Amino acid sequence: MSKIYESDIEQMAIEQLQAIGYRHVYGVDIEPYGIKPLRAYSQVLLQNNVLQAIATINPQLTPEQCLEAYQRISQHNQLTIPNNVSNNLAFCQWCSTQAKSCLP
Repeated sequence: MSKIYESDIEQMAIEQLQAIGYRHVYGVDIEPYGIKPLRAYSQVLLQNNVLQAIATINPQLTPEQCLEAYQRISQHNQLTIPNNVSNNLAFCQWCSTQAKSCLP
């Protein structure tokens, strides 16, 4: 039996995601000092993606209202729970129960 390495699993996942329309971008290229930086390491939320999602889900909002909602969401995402898993769970629970209160 041959061994399966992490890189094999990664390559299989990349190929499956590409098969359904996702584009693969090499991680080094999108890190803060890469050729097409995506975000700073400290930036958890991708502002443009979240703003676009807010606008898509809430077409009645103006761009200013979408930005206000993003700012409220990003402020709430600054939880101080030291465990990332617990922090992510708390944020997901907040999103599913109280995030509508962020809409202007």
